[in-house]
Amino acid sequence: MHISTSITLVLALAAGQTAADVRQLYDAGKYREVVDTLEQAQAPAEADRAARLQYLAAQSYDKLKDAEAARRTYQRLADSGGETPWASIGLSAVQVMDTQFDEALESANRATRLDASLPEAHYQRGIALMFRKEYGD
Repeated sequence: MHISTSITLVLALAAGQTAADVRQLYDAGKYREVVDTLEQAQAPAEADRAARLQYLAAQSYDKLKDAEAARRTYQRLADSGGETPWASIGLSAVQVMDTQFDEALESANRATRLDASLPEAHYQRGIALMFRKEYGD
């Protein structure tokens, strides 16, 4: 099963907003706006962009201290099916939340092996390493 068939998140970025626009909202600390943009979605998007924005939404929920919504969103990525980097990233994030840091690192490593050019895979690997208190790797 491909990520595009299993992600239920649909996106309609208002007024021509791109993934980069939404990323700028996140970087500016406007986490509620990121979540609101994604919750107002109406049209399906290309799978990689949908997964990327879903990951960003989960991080936004985390910043908003809504652990339940963050977990649900990360879990959607993890359950997206198949051997995809996004499924591994989502699984790693859930494992970090469950303090399963060794498993989280394994999942993040799998994501980087599946797509070494995906920044979020490396970012998630860094999170797993941080929680394992491994700073030199």
